[in-house]
Amino acid sequence: MSELAWSLTDSTSPSSSGKQTTPRGLAYAATSQAALRESVAAGLELTRPTRSDARFSAMKETLDRELRIRDDNAAELIATVLLDELAAPASRGAKRTSATPLTIETALLQDRRGVTGKKNPANIARILEQLYALGGGEGTVATGWQAALVNAGTSGLPRWGALAFETIVPSSSIDLAKKLASGTLDANGPVERRPAWLGTSRPSPYRWFARSWYRLCHGGWIEAMPRRRWTDWASCVARTAIATGFLFEMHVARRLAAALLASDDSAKAVEDILGDGLALLPWNDQLPLSTSDVGPVINRLAGAGTACLDLIEQLTKAEGGMSEAIKIDPIEEHDRARNGLAGWLANARSQVAGETDIAEAVTEALSSGVVGGARNTRETIRYSLLDRGTDGGTDLYALLRRSGKFTRVEPGQEWLVTVASLCADGPGGLARLGDLRNSLAELGIQASTPTIISLLEKYGMARSSHDADDALEIQAGF
Repeated sequence: MSELAWSLTDSTSPSSSGKQTTPRGLAYAATSQAALRESVAAGLELTRPTRSDARFSAMKETLDRELRIRDDNAAELIATVLLDELAAPASRGAKRTSATPLTIETALLQDRRGVTGKKNPANIARILEQLYALGGGEGTVATGWQAALVNAGTSGLPRWGALAFETIVPSSSIDLAKKLASGTLDANGPVERRPAWLGTSRPSPYRWFARSWYRLCHGGWIEAMPRRRWTDWASCVARTAIATGFLFEMHVARRLAAALLASDDSAKAVEDILGDGLALLPWNDQLPLSTSDVGPVINRLAGAGTACLDLIEQLTKAEGGMSEAIKIDPIEEHDRARNGLAGWLANARSQVAGETDIAEAVTEALSSGVVGGARNTRETIRYSLLDRGTDGGTDLYALLRRSGKFTRVEPGQEWLVTVASLCADGPGGLARLGDLRNSLAELGIQASTPTIISLLEKYGMARSSHDADDALEIQAGF
């Protein structure tokens, strides 16, 4: 969420140029003394107020006034506890922590460079905007998040807490925080791809993300929930979208490259490719671990998918050591047609027909392992979906869990509550099992009906008999 906030602060950064708005790097706190020394040496700014900081004093004064504490020691203790609780859980091995982005002010307490320590970290805000546009999303991801917080005011937060958080913004970010909180900053990023052949009616992780994010930000959820819970739901939706969006993209690239060598009808080939993307990850708690292991699936898609994407890119530029006669259209040139991907495939087949180099190149790409850029793809997918629990705790918003050498689909309770609840139009609404099954398919999850129903009943979300099949009613989480 912090990257979304920063993406709104400048029309050219980070969304359109890929550069960080705050080049110095911000993090909330260091996780150890060694990490603190390293952070200082790297020029990173840690934003958690210390007791000697004027922001800490301002926070104490606010708490004293709002809660009528009238005791400096008690106000200091409450301020310290509040700052401790604001820290988001850190992943294993993390050197710096983030503040939970409960408000616009706390979202500006870190950026990705500061948290990761990397000079050029992945532009998460831009990735989310691309995924949202592919799904036909209305508006943007960042402006939806901003509007939700601005319109909600202090809903889901105690007033004294919201006022206390306003005092801890670093001086360099105060003006930005005020503009964001007033809704006066609305940067325009680049126009993202919206291919007609994917469309808003075709099931995909992109469509799921666009629909779920819009409902979360505009459907009354933030007013109906504790703010921390809403923030956790937003993070859950974003991390699920990134991982499943990458998996779908890798699947399509892998199958398209293979289809260059086939001779079946192009339109049917494309329908099969997109349709098969709805069943990439099996979820059935009755299957043995060895059968339900999705680790090899992720490795195969990351490795071969990345290589096939690179191959298709090379073919559009006649690069990669192949004959200059082998050159195909960029897929983007066919985005405006509803059958554009089928048209691209038909053209590409004709453009590579009879070229002996292409079969060897495709075969090599399809057998590629997790090397080079594929490592980053795999780690992004795994980091987004795997249990991040530390110190024996469980990540309730994870989709995947490790069990020895196996990785299986085993959603945390809150992951399923989030996805199932956002099948409803709003808080207190009802969805049906068929809606949830469709959402899971959009995410590439081939789910067992008995497995889904047993968990819905366990979590108290099933409203009618499991004999109702897809008509079984699901009660939203709030």
